[in-house]
Amino acid sequence: SVVTADDSIQGRAGIVKYLYRSKVGLSRSDAEKLFAEFGAATIRTMIESPQAVATIIKSESKAEKACNALKKMKFWEATRIELFQLFAGRGVPKSAIQNCIDEWGKAAPKVIRHDPFRMLVAGIPGIGFKRADELYLSLGKPPHRLKRVTLAGWYGLRSSGTGNTWDNRQTINKAMLAAAPFNAKLYARAIELGIRARWIMERRVGNDYFYAEWANAQAEERVARHILRIMRHTPFWPTCGFSDKLSAHQREKIESIIHHPIAILAGAPGTGKTFVSCELLQAVRRVVRDSEIGICAPTGKAAVRITDVLQSKNLPFAGQTIHSMLGVIGDSGEHSRFRHDETRPLPYKLVLADEQSMSDVNLMAALLAAIPPGGNLLLVGDPYQLPPVGHGAPFRDMLYAGVPHAILEEIQRQAAKSAIVRGCHEIKNGKLPAVEKKVDLEAGDNLIFVEAKSNDDKIDAIRALLERIRARNEFDPIW
Repeated sequence: SVVTADDSIQGRAGIVKYLYRSKVGLSRSDAEKLFAEFGAATIRTMIESPQAVATIIKSESKAEKACNALKKMKFWEATRIELFQLFAGRGVPKSAIQNCIDEWGKAAPKVIRHDPFRMLVAGIPGIGFKRADELYLSLGKPPHRLKRVTLAGWYGLRSSGTGNTWDNRQTINKAMLAAAPFNAKLYARAIELGIRARWIMERRVGNDYFYAEWANAQAEERVARHILRIMRHTPFWPTCGFSDKLSAHQREKIESIIHHPIAILAGAPGTGKTFVSCELLQAVRRVVRDSEIGICAPTGKAAVRITDVLQSKNLPFAGQTIHSMLGVIGDSGEHSRFRHDETRPLPYKLVLADEQSMSDVNLMAALLAAIPPGGNLLLVGDPYQLPPVGHGAPFRDMLYAGVPHAILEEIQRQAAKSAIVRGCHEIKNGKLPAVEKKVDLEAGDNLIFVEAKSNDDKIDAIRALLERIRARNEFDPIW
């Protein structure tokens, strides 16, 4: 429903609830006092007589703020109602109404009626191609309009689900075919329009053509540009003084990358990536101040984990998410803006970024851009994990592209006990892990197999396992 700032809101409960939930600066107590004084005319009185309101709530500033907010809501009321009627029954989130007003003001209904795809191009949250297209067709717009076909292909690239930045011609053609069946002559022209409008970027590799959403392709190019920029820095890694706790294999690997200002430390589970990182940090502290070292990870959970490990090693650092380190400006979306970038770099000489297989191209581009002139970067992660949720797999691609790297391959003594760690390495090497018949955590038997022939069987098996855990009162499977 659309909330309106007039006397159609009837009754004490409705008016009080409207006032204290409408973010006009009033508490519930204020709202109740005003209703007790003005009754059904409360909202009208607030708009017309701020002084009378101030007398009741004992604050001129609060009264003026609340009255101005209600006037603003009244000003936009007709626009809100028109947008609500336009979106009715289409599953459009309520927030889209305010987002459209923020984008186009009182002209929003006119803009959207003229071209519903403006919402898609503007990135209004909750508006995908399907919703914009349904509105477009319901308004009697021509189904074979070139822009409609182009945006079908553009959105197909955005939502292909492959995880790649670039997709082949088949992906974009399939999306356009769904929008404009059997009109293949339009497709080439639609792609040309997308390239001219900077919605789509085209790349030729041999005789094949590949396509990407423009912003995603730009992010990938920024990754490459900033890697080259950082590689021109002078490395300051310590060349000696590493702990005797490192194995010969670990020492050899770490010494192979300390001559480069940007480097990757990679390895499967149990190979000691975090341990080696901590030993390296201990050595780095002899040449830079602690305040000049930044630790980050893509997610809050990963940041907490690296913080726990660092503190267990008596290292005075706390991990933070990459978003927190860079400082998100506004909403944290797919193409977030950050306080720290190439014009306002981070205040660190060394940034250690953990769990980098989880970073997509946009996040990696933002991190690389914020590395200051002369700054060094160590990326730590497991290239054998699943690719990021967002587009691209920059950690994997940087390895393939030859960014200086060390891959730890030996399973360390403690980790070797774990059947899960051994199983990960066997799967990575194309082998079926040995099946454990029991669970004995002390002995490292922490991996069993449950056979499932379909996705439904998997879900049933997981549910049955959780119920068994609950029944035994071993631990709460959620908490």
